[in-house]
Amino acid sequence: MLPKQPNKSLIDGISCLQGVVSRTEHVGVSELSQILDMEQTKVHRLLRTLAHLGFTQQNGSRKYGPGPAIYALAAQTLYSSHFIRDALGPLEELRAKQAHIVAMGVVWNRRVNYLYHAKRGTPLEQAIGTFGNWPAADSGIGLAVMAGMDDTEIRRLYEGRELEFDKKGVDGLLKRVAEVRKKGHAIVETHSEEHNTTIALPLASNPIVGVGISGRIKDEQRDKVLAMLRETVAKIDANAEQFAAGLGSKQIEQAI
Repeated sequence: MLPKQPNKSLIDGISCLQGVVSRTEHVGVSELSQILDMEQTKVHRLLRTLAHLGFTQQNGSRKYGPGPAIYALAAQTLYSSHFIRDALGPLEELRAKQAHIVAMGVVWNRRVNYLYHAKRGTPLEQAIGTFGNWPAADSGIGLAVMAGMDDTEIRRLYEGRELEFDKKGVDGLLKRVAEVRKKGHAIVETHSEEHNTTIALPLASNPIVGVGISGRIKDEQRDKVLAMLRETVAKIDANAEQFAAGLGSKQIEQAI
């Protein structure tokens, strides 16, 4: 929820930073200004400030990319969120049990950003942080996470915005979210050259994060896939709860 007196400069600065780090190539001031629909002078000033702080840096063409502070924050976040310790083992177990894609993503700014995305046989180094992002409204993980949100918040996020794959707008989205709440899990079918089905659940320990299985899942396989998914989510949540109850307090004491 937006505060009564939001800091517009901070919002614009984070928008610029997100515009830089979400791209696979360096971006210039003029191009980013057009993407963000923001005054070029303001973008230039914000990027230079971010560069001074180490969050962005320029290449030989004077375009901006992620700076060392971003990588430091990423490492610190992975450590403090315990993603590797809590989730990686259960996700790898699930991947080994079946042939479909296993994914784990965090929902932010109407997108699912994938922390883990791989199928059986994929090298581990290609499973973590190598898949981009996807519209949350058209993702099983996105819908599973949004099912835990209030309708008012969802409407605020999407009101007046055109959904990429749903022409019914926010009302259609809310109807799909209501169906997820009723079922207790999300199911999304992709009608393309490859008819894929995604089944997804949110984490109880971190409701903005979801886990999903995606592939050519036959109707008669859905119950089995859902059962495996529930087992995996329960293991991740149990790992997180165990840390919060014991190891977390020990580390805090050591830090003090």
